[in-house]
Amino acid sequence: MDKKSNNIKNYEIYASKNPVKQFEIVKKLLVQYEWTKNEKATRSIVYYDTPQQNLQLANILLLTDVSKEKSKIVIERNIEGLPNEKFIKMFEIYKLEEDFLPGDNIDNYIRFLSSSLPRLFSQPLTIDPDSMFKKVIPQVEIKFKNVFTKVVDFKGFKGLVTIEDVQFINSITKRKNFATFLKVEDMVDSKSDSGFEVFIERLEKYCKFILPINESLIKQALRMTKKLDKTETVTVVTNEEIEE
Repeated sequence: MDKKSNNIKNYEIYASKNPVKQFEIVKKLLVQYEWTKNEKATRSIVYYDTPQQNLQLANILLLTDVSKEKSKIVIERNIEGLPNEKFIKMFEIYKLEEDFLPGDNIDNYIRFLSSSLPRLFSQPLTIDPDSMFKKVIPQVEIKFKNVFTKVVDFKGFKGLVTIEDVQFINSITKRKNFATFLKVEDMVDSKSDSGFEVFIERLEKYCKFILPINESLIKQALRMTKKLDKTETVTVVTNEEIEE
């Protein structure tokens, strides 16, 4: 598989009862590109933290990412919103991963997690990593039902477009919510991103049921499953209602 660059564009799909069918119409309008046949896949991501949210306070993200293709445990610096975020992603180590056995206990990976922290942070952390990681519990689970297709043009652009039917499950607030996203990934690791940018421009011209997303997946999950005040109400659209 081609090595992916840092070019990723995320959108939320709205006002669409059948986004896969609608996107087939968009593909026909993008006559400059060739598309592979749609494929399906499932995926589950679980974010962890301590009950006191010690990881969040230390700008650390800990997650397991399980799919048929690969399962991994990931620890990373939360660099979202930093002025040098793009520079860090290009030139610094900000996340590390290791193979993960689905259903395994986080305790079995404490050595990996504790040894990773000095590689992610230039300054020593004033925490005991072993003690902290022993206290982590599942915070949010994100379940994906994906439909994806590859796209190419004759100039060398290669992309992956995924429609994600997502369920958020917050084990702390006991709330669930649903959303549908579209993700575009550049599959070519090159210095020039002109092919990717041109594709995005054309996609946004014809795809009128998407809105760009600038926040991270975990922020979306926490926002959409936050604890409600007594005066707040929420309307949740289920997957079944979307498919009708």
